[in-house]
Amino acid sequence: MNFIISFLGSLLANLLIPVLSVIGIRFKFSGSFPRIYGDWVARYTEPTEKRISEEIEETIEIYQFLNNVYGIGITKKGPDRKFLYRAKIKRNALDGIYKKSGTKQLGGQGVFQLKISSDDKSMSGYCVWYDNDTDKIEYSKYEWEKIYKN
Repeated sequence: MNFIISFLGSLLANLLIPVLSVIGIRFKFSGSFPRIYGDWVARYTEPTEKRISEEIEETIEIYQFLNNVYGIGITKKGPDRKFLYRAKIKRNALDGIYKKSGTKQLGGQGVFQLKISSDDKSMSGYCVWYDNDTDKIEYSKYEWEKIYKN
Protein backbone atom coordinates (compact mmCIF):
# COMPACT_ATOMS: atom_id res chain seq x y z
CA MET A 1 0.00 0.00 0.00
CA ASN A 2 2.84 2.40 0.84
CA PHE A 3 4.34 1.74 -2.59
CA ILE A 4 1.09 2.75 -4.30
CA ILE A 5 0.80 5.94 -2.24
CA SER A 6 4.43 6.81 -2.95
CA PHE A 7 3.99 6.10 -6.64
CA LEU A 8 0.85 8.26 -6.88
CA GLY A 9 2.50 11.08 -4.93
CA SER A 10 5.55 10.96 -7.17
CA LEU A 11 3.38 10.90 -10.28
CA LEU A 12 1.43 13.92 -9.03
CA ALA A 13 4.61 15.82 -8.17
CA ASN A 14 6.35 15.07 -11.47
CA LEU A 15 3.43 15.61 -13.82
CA LEU A 16 0.83 17.83 -12.27
CA ILE A 17 2.86 20.37 -10.32
CA PRO A 18 4.97 21.63 -13.28
CA VAL A 19 1.79 21.99 -15.36
CA LEU A 20 -0.02 23.89 -12.61
CA SER A 21 3.02 26.06 -11.94
CA VAL A 22 2.94 27.26 -15.53
CA ILE A 23 -0.53 28.68 -14.95
CA GLY A 24 0.52 30.26 -11.67
CA ILE A 25 -0.95 27.93 -9.05
CA ARG A 26 1.16 27.44 -5.95
CA PHE A 27 0.65 24.91 -3.22
CA LYS A 28 0.27 25.46 0.49
CA PHE A 29 0.51 22.49 2.80
CA SER A 30 0.43 22.32 6.54
CA GLY A 31 2.23 19.62 8.39
CA SER A 32 5.69 18.81 9.57
CA PHE A 33 7.57 20.12 6.52
CA PRO A 34 8.93 23.65 6.39
CA ARG A 35 6.89 25.77 3.96
CA ILE A 36 9.36 27.25 1.50
CA TYR A 37 7.18 27.73 -1.60
CA GLY A 38 7.22 31.23 -3.09
CA ASP A 39 9.79 33.67 -4.38
CA TRP A 40 13.37 33.86 -3.16
CA VAL A 41 16.55 35.82 -3.83
CA ALA A 42 19.71 33.70 -3.70
CA ARG A 43 23.27 35.02 -3.57
CA TYR A 44 26.55 33.25 -4.25
CA THR A 45 29.98 34.07 -5.68
CA GLU A 46 31.51 32.59 -8.79
CA PRO A 47 34.73 33.20 -10.69
CA THR A 48 34.55 35.19 -13.93
CA GLU A 49 36.50 34.43 -17.09
CA LYS A 50 39.20 36.72 -15.62
CA ARG A 51 39.21 34.53 -12.50
CA ILE A 52 37.89 37.32 -10.29
CA SER A 53 35.10 36.33 -7.89
CA GLU A 54 31.87 38.27 -8.23
CA GLU A 55 28.61 38.04 -6.36
CA ILE A 56 25.70 36.70 -8.38
CA GLU A 57 22.09 37.33 -7.43
CA GLU A 58 19.32 35.08 -8.65
CA THR A 59 15.54 35.24 -8.31
CA ILE A 60 14.09 31.77 -7.74
CA GLU A 61 10.43 30.75 -7.84
CA ILE A 62 9.86 27.66 -5.67
CA TYR A 63 6.98 25.17 -5.85
CA GLN A 64 6.49 22.62 -3.09
CA PHE A 65 4.54 19.40 -2.72
CA LEU A 66 5.12 18.00 0.77
CA ASN A 67 8.91 17.47 0.88
CA ASN A 68 9.42 17.69 -2.92
CA VAL A 69 10.62 21.05 -4.16
CA TYR A 70 10.91 22.36 -7.73
CA GLY A 71 11.98 25.75 -8.95
CA ILE A 72 13.02 28.06 -11.73
CA GLY A 73 15.73 30.67 -11.20
CA ILE A 74 17.01 33.56 -13.31
CA THR A 75 20.23 35.42 -12.58
CA LYS A 76 19.99 39.20 -12.30
CA LYS A 77 23.60 40.26 -12.79
CA GLY A 78 25.47 39.64 -16.01
CA PRO A 79 23.94 37.52 -18.74
CA ASP A 80 20.48 36.17 -17.94
CA ARG A 81 20.79 32.50 -17.17
CA LYS A 82 17.84 30.27 -16.37
CA PHE A 83 18.27 27.37 -13.94
CA LEU A 84 15.94 24.52 -13.06
CA TYR A 85 15.90 23.25 -9.47
CA ARG A 86 14.85 19.94 -7.95
CA ALA A 87 15.26 19.21 -4.26
CA LYS A 88 13.93 17.41 -1.20
CA ILE A 89 13.33 18.68 2.28
CA LYS A 90 14.94 16.45 4.90
CA ARG A 91 14.04 17.66 8.40
CA ASN A 92 15.19 21.29 8.37
CA ALA A 93 17.52 21.03 5.37
CA LEU A 94 17.00 21.33 1.62
CA ASP A 95 19.17 19.01 -0.50
CA GLY A 96 19.05 19.47 -4.24
CA ILE A 97 20.45 19.83 -7.71
CA TYR A 98 20.26 22.58 -10.27
CA LYS A 99 20.89 22.65 -13.98
CA LYS A 100 21.20 25.44 -16.49
CA SER A 101 18.18 25.30 -18.75
CA GLY A 102 18.83 24.13 -22.30
CA THR A 103 22.33 22.75 -21.81
CA LYS A 104 23.72 19.25 -21.72
CA GLN A 105 27.23 20.33 -20.70
CA LEU A 106 28.72 19.51 -17.33
CA GLY A 107 29.16 23.24 -16.67
CA GLY A 108 26.02 24.94 -15.47
CA GLN A 109 24.87 22.21 -13.14
CA GLY A 110 25.59 21.52 -9.51
CA VAL A 111 24.36 20.50 -6.09
CA PHE A 112 23.41 22.43 -2.98
CA GLN A 113 22.51 21.91 0.63
CA LEU A 114 20.76 24.59 2.67
CA LYS A 115 19.66 24.77 6.30
CA ILE A 116 16.12 26.16 6.49
CA SER A 117 15.59 28.76 9.22
CA SER A 118 12.98 28.05 11.88
CA ASP A 119 10.68 30.76 10.49
CA ASP A 120 11.07 29.53 6.85
CA LYS A 121 12.21 33.03 5.77
CA SER A 122 15.85 32.27 4.96
CA MET A 123 18.13 29.40 4.04
CA SER A 124 21.90 29.18 4.28
CA GLY A 125 24.46 26.67 3.08
CA TYR A 126 26.74 25.85 0.16
CA CYS A 127 26.57 25.05 -3.54
CA VAL A 128 29.15 23.11 -5.58
CA TRP A 129 29.56 22.98 -9.38
CA TYR A 130 32.00 22.37 -12.21
CA ASP A 131 33.03 25.70 -13.76
CA ASN A 132 33.91 25.82 -17.46
CA ASP A 133 35.85 29.09 -17.05
CA THR A 134 38.28 27.78 -14.44
CA ASP A 135 38.10 24.06 -15.36
CA LYS A 136 37.72 23.33 -11.64
CA ILE A 137 35.14 22.18 -9.16
CA GLU A 138 34.03 25.42 -7.49
CA TYR A 139 31.97 26.08 -4.36
CA SER A 140 30.36 29.05 -2.69
CA LYS A 141 28.41 30.06 0.36
CA TYR A 142 24.75 30.07 -0.74
CA GLU A 143 22.31 32.43 0.98
CA TRP A 144 18.56 32.55 0.22
CA GLU A 145 16.09 35.18 1.44
CA LYS A 146 12.32 34.97 1.02
CA ILE A 147 10.70 37.76 -1.02
CA TYR A 148 7.34 39.06 0.13
CA LYS A 149 5.18 40.81 -2.43
CA ASN A 150 2.55 43.35 -1.40
